Amino acid sequence: MIKHSFNLVQESTIEESVAPELTEARALVRRIRKRELYGFVDDFIVPETLLAEWQDPTSNDIIGYIDYPDITPEEILITSHTNNYALGDRNPVDHIYFFSKYDPDNVFTVQPEQISLMIPKNFLEREVRVYCKDNDPAKKYATQKGFREYLRQHWGSQPSPKHTYPEKPFSPIPDIDRSVIKKMFVENN
Repeated sequence: MIKHSFNLVQESTIEESVAPELTEARALVRRIRKRELYGFVDDFIVPETLLAEWQDPTSNDIIGYIDYPDITPEEILITSHTNNYALGDRNPVDHIYFFSKYDPDNVFTVQPEQISLMIPKNFLEREVRVYCKDNDPAKKYATQKGFREYLRQHWGSQPSPKHTYPEKPFSPIPDIDRSVIKKMFVENN
C-alpha cells in the first residue's frame, strides 16, 4: 500500500504539469521528496481536567509569547488530534459481549476488574503539536518557549520536558580519529 501511494505521487501529473495553478502543489511535492519537512517544536497532551473547556491555540495566540524578532504567525503550524477507541471517552470492552466455549448460547459482559487491574481510566486523549516551518534551532527554541508560556498563562499547565530544546543548539559531532576506534576494536576482540 505504501509503495502504491508513493507511486501515485511519483507518477503524478502535479509534478509534470506546468499549469500555474499547481505551482504551490508542485513545490509541496518537491519539499516532501527532498524531506524538507517542518521542524517539530513541542507537543502537549491536554489533561483530562481541561478537556471539556479546551480550545486549540492558534499561531496568533502563541506569537505574543515568543521573544524572537523574525518569527511570524505564518511560520508556526499547530495541529491537534484526538486519539480514542472509536467510542469517544468510553471503554470499548464495556460494549463487547463474551461467550464461553462451554455454553456458546449464553452471552455475558465482563467488568474491567475481572480482566485486569491495569486497565486505563481514560479512553480518549487530545494532543496538540507545534511545528516551525523554518528549521532554524533558535526559532524552534523561541517558539517552544512561547508555546509553553502560553500554556502556563492560559491553562496553568506545561508539557512534558521530554522535548525541551537547549537554549544553545548542540555543536556538530567532532571528527573522530578512526585509527583509535579500529585499535580499540582489535584489542577487545
